[in-house]
Amino acid sequence: MRNILLRLSILAICMSTMIAAPAGAISLLWSTGSNELAFTEATRCTLVVRAGQGEQSLPGDWVLRWTCNRAGDVRPEVDSSSTDPSLAGVHDGAWRSNAEERTHVWTTNMRAPGSAFVTSARYVFTLPAGSSGQFEVAANGDAGLGSPRLERSNLATFNGGVSATLPPAIVSVATDDTPGGTSVSLRGVGLGATTHLTVVGLDSQWQVPLEVTGTNDTSLTAAAATALPLEDAALELTSSSGTGSAASLLATACGATAPLDSLFNYVLFADPVAGYSTKDFAFYQNITKATHKRLYHLFYIRHKDSDAAEPGLGHAWSSDLRTWRVDLGGLLPKLASTFNWDRFNVWAPHIVEHGDSTFLFYCGVGPNFDQSIGYAATTDLDTCNTQWNRYDTPVLTADTTTWAARRRFSSTAGRQLRDPFVFAHPDSAGVFYLLFSAGDTNTAVNSTATLVGLARNRTIGSMQRWVDLGIYRNTGVDSTGFAFLEGPMLMHDRASSTRWWMLFSNNDGNCLNNPAPSSVRYQRLDLGRAPSDTTPEHWKNPRATPALFAHLAPDSTVWGWNGTEYLKDVDDREFMAGFTAWGQPRGGVCGVGTQGIAISQMHWRAPADTDFVLRRPGAAAAVTAVDEDGSAHPTVKMRMVEFRPRSGRISWRIELPTSLRVRMDIFDVMGRVSSTLVNGVLGPGTTTLTWDTADLAGTPVRSGMYYAKLSFDGGIRLATIPLVR
Repeated sequence: MRNILLRLSILAICMSTMIAAPAGAISLLWSTGSNELAFTEATRCTLVVRAGQGEQSLPGDWVLRWTCNRAGDVRPEVDSSSTDPSLAGVHDGAWRSNAEERTHVWTTNMRAPGSAFVTSARYVFTLPAGSSGQFEVAANGDAGLGSPRLERSNLATFNGGVSATLPPAIVSVATDDTPGGTSVSLRGVGLGATTHLTVVGLDSQWQVPLEVTGTNDTSLTAAAATALPLEDAALELTSSSGTGSAASLLATACGATAPLDSLFNYVLFADPVAGYSTKDFAFYQNITKATHKRLYHLFYIRHKDSDAAEPGLGHAWSSDLRTWRVDLGGLLPKLASTFNWDRFNVWAPHIVEHGDSTFLFYCGVGPNFDQSIGYAATTDLDTCNTQWNRYDTPVLTADTTTWAARRRFSSTAGRQLRDPFVFAHPDSAGVFYLLFSAGDTNTAVNSTATLVGLARNRTIGSMQRWVDLGIYRNTGVDSTGFAFLEGPMLMHDRASSTRWWMLFSNNDGNCLNNPAPSSVRYQRLDLGRAPSDTTPEHWKNPRATPALFAHLAPDSTVWGWNGTEYLKDVDDREFMAGFTAWGQPRGGVCGVGTQGIAISQMHWRAPADTDFVLRRPGAAAAVTAVDEDGSAHPTVKMRMVEFRPRSGRISWRIELPTSLRVRMDIFDVMGRVSSTLVNGVLGPGTTTLTWDTADLAGTPVRSGMYYAKLSFDGGIRLATIPLVR
């Protein structure tokens, strides 16, 4: 099904030549039903983008471009007032970079309010008297079997149109990291006249020209001789006519752009295809081996709302928790044999790292709808290029435990054993434990009760064989208040690595209970006890505040959460996330709202550090610097003020609120210190630090990616440096 995320890049550049184009998958007309509009006084008018005849929906990637005369700074308003499910609504819109603002590229993500088949979108313009112009849409259509086909709409004109050339349109961008640097491929219209192509930092503090290696009117390829921080950059194009275009790169290695919401104290990731929602997920961060990028990852169940189909796991990645790219076929059921344990579904992913490998544990659904736990592994977790190797045999089934129910729960639900959560033994290298949820043989035959179980790997360092260690009896209905729990996970207090929290969720997918108090429960382990200790007396269920919602006093952030995940990233920032099983509330109505994966940053309450609050995450990466949210000195600032690598001058302005001991180092991609700019006490106010692009021996460094790190008591600031000589 065609990607329904409508990523609309609107190009507003006043120029002049009418290029006729045939209509196909998309058409353009005014709300009057005509392609031509005439007026003599300033008017407010609506332009409608519509799927072509025989098309089920609008294309996923498309660009509205125009040229005008005496119209001033034309900027459309996106009309999202309708509740018609076939009409797209605005999700967000902003200048993404200085490069886009210079070329008048306005990016608007649009989504349907509830339908998988969005057939129209509309824009409102306020046009002055005496103005004239024309509009056209360029889009990525579908030529069959997933092959893209460039489509162009008819022209929609007002007051007779103009004779000026339409600006070039960048419909889609693909990038790749190569052994020698970075390659870029563009699709669009009017690309054959390109004279310059440049990768520009989002704040225009740095830029790297690209060498164009091939071009025609609809495609262009280019390359740079070094790896570039594409997540933090835009592409700027100039043509021989003097017109230009731009596009945010934002981790465009592959995949579709996913929208974010900004309600409450979180960012909300949503599947990029309208009509699909997120369910159980894994949340993880790594540093990629080939490009040394810090990437956050989400692996999640893709749930089709219309028929409840779950075709596999989506894989999303982000460098900053704000802009996500998605591979919609991240891990799929294994269909080679009727008897495969994961033939029908892959559910409830969880990621753990050991040695040189990253393990993706998950629940597989096989014959008779029985559930088992197994894994796939990779030695290079990256974007959509990640190669996973499945272990063909499940590592944990109901038959390999001493307590999980062997019976089938219903004609369409087999043996219940799922939700793996794997963690390393805190004191023994190579020893791992596995939490999971399963039906309990101690409950009545007609019950669907589940509890949390525990297993340990039999062989140190191996994930292939596991031994059952029994059950956490405090996760039973008598202790938790609900019978069917799932998604167990562990974390510990910031104050003590021996005080553990166990969180789990109530499976109330039909929203029969109030999602605020019933969704996420927790219990704590006595201080000093090991998490593998399943003794009921050592796990305390809170009496006064049984739900996380109430414990947080209450905090609407966790309203309706199901399938909670915890992450501590490489900078020791801590996050809590949950998929919103019922959607975020609108007016307190259960199930009315946006369903997705909510990600919040945890801040432990000083001085005890045994309790926390949730806040919206701060930025995790930027070209100029990263401000660590919650650091002891949040007003410490670091900003690049000069970027002249060929002249041997890259400078930053450091602003301190008081005298601090600081150190600023320049690192290469292997983590080696190339230069130290300061190591001592700096006074309050502003200090400029300059790197001469030389190493510690005074020799100019090679082209490549470098990183500046300012360390001080209470935090750090980071900057990325793409160096091309």
